[in-house]
Amino acid sequence: MEIEEAIASSADNQEQLVLALREKLRDFGLTKNESKIYVYLSKSGPQKAIEISRNENIPRTETYHLLSNLELKGIVVPSV
Repeated sequence: MEIEEAIASSADNQEQLVLALREKLRDFGLTKNESKIYVYLSKSGPQKAIEISRNENIPRTETYHLLSNLELKGIVVPSV
């Protein structure tokens, strides 16, 4: 297997894992966009709401509401 094929295969596997994780999070009661934010923060660490909004293609105002919901559920904590 060539390096390019191995990289493509690895990327496909990672994407499948992310999709499976998002689905499982929805089974636990998170919305589609809440699960997107959770996975994004898990990979990237603490981020500003505007960065989450841009990278996950979620409207900025909705991102603030989703982060508040995740905070109420005890899943994320605000940073200063």
